[in-house]
Amino acid sequence: MSMNNVEIKVGLYIQEFEPSNKKECEKVKNQFYKTIENVRDSDIDLLVFPETSFRPDDFPSTDVEEIALAISEMVGKAVIVGFRTSNYMICGVFANAFYCEGETRTAIYYKHIFTQCSPFDMEDYESIIDNYFPVVDFKGLKLGMTICYDLTQSIFSRKYGRDGVDIVINTTGSDVNIRKWSAYLKTRAIENNCYALCVDGYSLIKKQKGKTEQGMIALGYNSKGQRLSSKSLKTNKEVLSDEFEKDEVYVIDFSVSKNTNSEKVLPQNATVPKFEDIKLPADNIQEYLDDCKKLEDGLYVKKKTAGGVSFSLVFCVVNGDEILKPECVLSKLYSNALDAYKNRRYIVVCKYADCGKTYFDDIIASVIVSRTSENYVSLIFESKLRNLCLQVTRTKNVQLVENVNGKYSLDLDRAKGPDLLWERRNSQKMSSKWKENFVKLLESLNK
Repeated sequence: MSMNNVEIKVGLYIQEFEPSNKKECEKVKNQFYKTIENVRDSDIDLLVFPETSFRPDDFPSTDVEEIALAISEMVGKAVIVGFRTSNYMICGVFANAFYCEGETRTAIYYKHIFTQCSPFDMEDYESIIDNYFPVVDFKGLKLGMTICYDLTQSIFSRKYGRDGVDIVINTTGSDVNIRKWSAYLKTRAIENNCYALCVDGYSLIKKQKGKTEQGMIALGYNSKGQRLSSKSLKTNKEVLSDEFEKDEVYVIDFSVSKNTNSEKVLPQNATVPKFEDIKLPADNIQEYLDDCKKLEDGLYVKKKTAGGVSFSLVFCVVNGDEILKPECVLSKLYSNALDAYKNRRYIVVCKYADCGKTYFDDIIASVIVSRTSENYVSLIFESKLRNLCLQVTRTKNVQLVENVNGKYSLDLDRAKGPDLLWERRNSQKMSSKWKENFVKLLESLNK
């Protein structure tokens, strides 16, 4: 991907939203206009609001594209603004009131998961998938948009990656864990060979309820997994840590942005899980696979009983850089060949003939951590450089499993894979009915 001769500055606005009384509302409204004035006087090209953007009631229209265009006009820049529509869809609207020929004027992306209503509810989803992933043309670049939890499932950003976008921008509400979010964001940049940005808001209602972890992030990564530097619009000072502030715009200047060495995402210390259901060989998983039933290329199953319960162990094997392509792993996890097996537990096996230390540290480590947590699987990695095993914890962190006498002990409760994502929940925000269209989206990537 080349960004030569393109100079673009993106402002990520950590906005306070959800005022709970009149006084707060007035304060947030004043802040909105003050920020717009500051951005108008700056040389930012694109201003990105968080997922649930606050807007004053000064806009007569109820049409989200018209409101976003009015804000773009007011700011003097292109914008991405978040809305909740009258039919409970959450969307991000790109609007550029100053578009040139060949550029996008408006585009809408609808949130797919952890939402009340999703594009996955649409019966004709399969035939109009591309409409739900609009590629924005802006200043010679191609941009994609995702919202909040869509970042945690690789398939949504991957759709844009396959369409060759330069930047994917994720807008988020509030309350995200910065360590988890930055690991996902970094992986999305690496696997799609593009830049990945994210901005998070600050909820006044959540603050009142005593929720202290308010998120507040404005981050960017490049395709090498390096974090992009950002500056405060108010002070022009570079952000050196994760101490972002609310009501602030953080500017990522792609023409000069320094790339900082990436944070370590792999746990430093290996530990033994509290609960153990099975032991797997730590140095030659192939030996174990040879004793399994092969369903198709790279997909194996073995029946196992632990604690009086019968499991189907599913092994999804990928080789080398296939691990960088989310669809390689997903197409095995979602294979129809698994339908006949009950109580499945999923183990992803990644084999590298040769993997240099720098490449492992900068690229692979991030990706295997994300593959483990986003898919709720255990993961075994084998290479000349090192062998390791990861499993997701109950808080969706990732544990490095200790090799004890040549064996990894695994807690199968933590490897429920896609079955956990799509289990019938009481929650309004995830529907097991959406799985069918999720699979159609996956199939469109494999065509």
